[in-house]
Amino acid sequence: NDIKVISKSAAFRLREHANDTTRIAEALGVDGIIRGRLERIGEQVVVSTSFVDTRDDSQLWGERLVQPAEEVIYLERSILETIKAGLRLEVTGDGAGLTAANGTDNPAAYEHYMRGHYLIQSTNDESIGAGLAELRKAVQLDPQYAHPHADIADALSQSLYYGSEFDEATLLEARGAAHTAVALAPNLAEAQTALASMLQWIVFDWNAVDAAYEAAVALSPQSPVTYYRYTDYLVITLRFERAREMAVLARERDPLNSSALHAVGLAAMLSGDFPAAAEAFGEWNRVHPNSRWSYVKYALALALNGQCEESLASLTRLETVSDSAPSTLLDSWIAWGHKVCGREDLYQVSRDRIQAAWNEEPDAFDPGYAYLLALEGDTEGLFELLTRVVEARSPFTAFISIFVVDYLGWAVSDTMPDHPGYRALRQRLNFPVIDL
Repeated sequence: NDIKVISKSAAFRLREHANDTTRIAEALGVDGIIRGRLERIGEQVVVSTSFVDTRDDSQLWGERLVQPAEEVIYLERSILETIKAGLRLEVTGDGAGLTAANGTDNPAAYEHYMRGHYLIQSTNDESIGAGLAELRKAVQLDPQYAHPHADIADALSQSLYYGSEFDEATLLEARGAAHTAVALAPNLAEAQTALASMLQWIVFDWNAVDAAYEAAVALSPQSPVTYYRYTDYLVITLRFERAREMAVLARERDPLNSSALHAVGLAAMLSGDFPAAAEAFGEWNRVHPNSRWSYVKYALALALNGQCEESLASLTRLETVSDSAPSTLLDSWIAWGHKVCGREDLYQVSRDRIQAAWNEEPDAFDPGYAYLLALEGDTEGLFELLTRVVEARSPFTAFISIFVVDYLGWAVSDTMPDHPGYRALRQRLNFPVIDL
């Protein structure tokens, strides 16, 4: 009576412990797991599935499903029906309405979608680019297939969140993909989530963003994706209480998901709960040690919590993960932690790198430049940059309210919140009522 489904990404992370049911049970907080193995033998696909009691590692139920390879698009539905019957489950909602491959009868389109969906989960630009190429092939093969449209919009929108530069054609692609996904499948949670992400970074219609996220939550209340996407949006619009509620729901539904752990940490940090932020970012770093951002955000949360030695240790470990130069945005967060802890020599190193990048592209709207100005205490410079951001309708427009927060170690904390031009800029954008 209490079955939960973890995300594909969490399942992949647990593959190396497939035979250690106790470890898996502890990681997920469960006392039983459903395991599966998929093989392709000639022209057939063979799926073996079992239900294991992790308390004594006994198998309570098992089944073997054989299906022709050309019918792979029906495999998900077949697996669900087999498990439902074997465990006598009553499935409602999303599971009850599964169609062939969730919306396509084209096996090739389905395979391109599945590859693309997997690849865009990465924070690596090369992997995301390869994933987008797969998703575009899926759309070419089946233009009526809503899922790849939604994933294209979501991948492009999330790249905007991390400060990537985009030309007008790419912004139009994100916008078109989101609207197409909703038009094709208005009851698809992924489509509503993609629409919300696109609206917050490109259109800045906050009421429409809220409505799309709430619709996605109602359509798929067990999916962690909508909850952590919604959390990120609520944080930058300074609605911290609701953000923390959404983050907790994301983590409950997938305790190993990197984005869920990030959401918990970000909501805690921006609301001033630095111990909780350090705990969540630390768990993110432990579970995902290859993510550079996990080291940097963990280090900043520790710095804000007064744990400067631990903060520096996290940044030192970052150097063992990657020897490539940090992006300007990543460097600004590194500088932020150094500034909070008074490490002026290390702060200056990051500051000089950011300034050099800015000198090369003085008209760019990289968020890292705004964070540097906030750390430097340059109120007028920050206001001027944010004004240009808004005038250009840069995706960073959605972030401009965060400089109201006065407990994050910025040197503009005493001047920016009451700056008349900045207040007018925020009022002009008609942001939602904030928690501060």
